[in-house]
Amino acid sequence: MVNDDPYFKPVYIIGDTPLACFLSAKLSLAGENIYRLGAGTSNPSEIYTLKDISEKNKHSVRLPAGKVMHTPARMVILCLGPEQQKSGLCTFSTAKAEQCPVISFCRMPPKDISKILRCPVIPAYFDGWLIMPTSSEIDYKGAVKGITLSLDEKHPLFDDIRQILAKTYLNIHYDSDDTQNFWEYFLPETTATLFSLQTHAPFKDISKKTPLRQILNTLVDEIVSISPSATNTDKEQILREIYGIPDQWQPPLIEQIAHKQGGELSFIIQTLAKQSTYNTTTCPTIAKLLNQTLKHILSLVEE
Repeated sequence: MVNDDPYFKPVYIIGDTPLACFLSAKLSLAGENIYRLGAGTSNPSEIYTLKDISEKNKHSVRLPAGKVMHTPARMVILCLGPEQQKSGLCTFSTAKAEQCPVISFCRMPPKDISKILRCPVIPAYFDGWLIMPTSSEIDYKGAVKGITLSLDEKHPLFDDIRQILAKTYLNIHYDSDDTQNFWEYFLPETTATLFSLQTHAPFKDISKKTPLRQILNTLVDEIVSISPSATNTDKEQILREIYGIPDQWQPPLIEQIAHKQGGELSFIIQTLAKQSTYNTTTCPTIAKLLNQTLKHILSLVEE
């Protein structure tokens, strides 16, 4: 007998990133039927322990996992890192995702993902801090804005999306201007990444040491100078977000370098290179830093 209850349909979360694990745990604890897919998923179920900054207790949750979408989906959420995007998208079934929202937190442009999956994709951005001490532990350290989705209330699946994502208890923002949404997300995180590459200093030390503040200001000024003129760029907001970064959090690129991976670096370089005003004259500090990092990763790979 077929169960027609829409809540019976799973929410598929595709990816092995901290965000994939975090959303899987949050939505499962809120009563959603979660099924996680990922190239690194080898067990039929996985146990995650979620520690939320707003709660005193830890929560453990067991999640079904695999590599195939077995049944029609209620929603599909893509949370793939740069190194796993192509392999992870292979687990997606267009037939199983008919008439359901497909949300992407991936670094790949939504048009490219839509072309691969043969279905519309809604871009999304997570503005928060996650730390995974182990592969089964998730520490949520808060979020400045929460989640921003590039759609408005006129979208035919808006009510379904809002109903599901409300269960994360994050702030959810909806705005159809994807260019603005992307740069509001990209600028603070990329500046924080560049600062870590340049100084290797904890973010908490910025307020204590003048040289660190000077480096940060230089990086912000350079990256803001080449952002699209159509976007509203607020330098002070970028600085506030970076000053608010919690202890122990580090940008994804730092961990990737340790694993001799360059997907995150390629994403940053390609994004900046698309801006006609980006060059060694307008962004001398950033261009030199990215070039040095690229050479470093290539040397690690060749070893």
